[in-house]
Amino acid sequence: MEITAPSIETIASATPFFAAGIKAGYTENTDKEKAGVLGQFNSSAPHPLRILGKIITLIFITETIIMMFLASFTTPDTPFMWLADALILTVIITPAIYFMVIRPLLRHMEERERLEDASRRAREQAESASKLKDKFVSLVSHDLRTPLASIIGLLRILNADSVHPLNEDQKALLEHVTRAGDDLVNMIDKLLDIGKLQAGMIQPHFKFTDARELAIKCVAQVSHLAMAKGVNLRNDVPEGIKVYADPDLLGEVMNNILLNAVKFSGSGENVTAYIPEGRPNVIAVRDTGVGIPEDILPRLFKHYDKTSTLGTEGEEGSGLGLPLCYDIMAAHNGALTVKSQVGKGTEFFIRTPSIRPLILVVEPDAKSRMTLSSLLKEFNADIIETESGEEALAILEETRPHLIIMDANTRTPRSNENLIQKLKSAKETMDLPIIAITADGETTKEADLNLSKEKAREEFVPMVQKLLNI
Repeated sequence: MEITAPSIETIASATPFFAAGIKAGYTENTDKEKAGVLGQFNSSAPHPLRILGKIITLIFITETIIMMFLASFTTPDTPFMWLADALILTVIITPAIYFMVIRPLLRHMEERERLEDASRRAREQAESASKLKDKFVSLVSHDLRTPLASIIGLLRILNADSVHPLNEDQKALLEHVTRAGDDLVNMIDKLLDIGKLQAGMIQPHFKFTDARELAIKCVAQVSHLAMAKGVNLRNDVPEGIKVYADPDLLGEVMNNILLNAVKFSGSGENVTAYIPEGRPNVIAVRDTGVGIPEDILPRLFKHYDKTSTLGTEGEEGSGLGLPLCYDIMAAHNGALTVKSQVGKGTEFFIRTPSIRPLILVVEPDAKSRMTLSSLLKEFNADIIETESGEEALAILEETRPHLIIMDANTRTPRSNENLIQKLKSAKETMDLPIIAITADGETTKEADLNLSKEKAREEFVPMVQKLLNI
């Protein structure tokens, strides 16, 4: 039986998409589905599937041309007949590969690209809108605060006027207005702080902070409110607990949590600050007050979701304190979480980063390094030892220690500068605390503290405690 190659008309009737594609490849057509194979892959993105599709198209066209050429002079007995038969088979298989494999993958890829592009645009629009909103809130809050504070100041002057004194009813009314004004100023301050945190204008200044001392200070600040309501306020934070945080910002979080706990507790109920067992980097505040409804808990830390309710004696709130506290702890790489049960009370957990002190020891003498490292063991710190200024600079490029202890004469490798002077003059390292190890009677003014080698054992531990605040 004689097998001859099909004509171009036969191929066109069998695979109209390819025939149309060959024709449309030389004409202007913006519709990819109607443009055929050449139009289908008319894309500037060099994706592997598109490249593969073009290769298959070129193979199909080339096979068709060669097959027609061979069919013009071959017979069943000619040596090229097997090649013509193979080409006929591949001409049939090639469109099947395209339609069954390549084309579905291309469509899936294009759909995914379309969705990713839409998601990216939506994200950019949301970020732009959020930045615009934050800027608007900050500007408006700032412009409101100054005149409002002036008005409150004038009201207080009026209330204290002894030349034209107010009667008791007028004073009571004025006190009410002044309190409302103070609440509004506090709300504006929180809005401004939230805006600054979100804009990165407030950055925590970390240091090892005594958790008990901080709790004592915060409990004292709200004790008068607790006493007025008959709430029992306790500080059960043990001594010796150090947390790594900005003490001012962490204190603001604790104050807010303690105030809320007193606000939602009644006479005879308890508010306690403590450290949960096995979690030394967490400060918790527990109360036995009214508790928080379950439907409010997921929305408690959201800025623009009103969750504030009246306290046990009708105390009002702005609803901005907890979102601000949440942002502060996020800026610490920590967290603020809560669990509560209506009628039984609430617990807030203030989690700070779990950090061990990191101390860099730079000392050329191996025996002295060993002595210093031995003295540092009681601080439960991670210690990095090095003998040269070059190695110290390489370490400082990769990590940031909490304290540097180095020989006062350590030099830089190339410029031969004094390393302590170099570190204290550079913006990135000028705030790193440094103890300089000196010969007896010598001092290095750039160092935070100077330690004489002759008195190292007596003075070393107190110096480290002072600079690390541990």
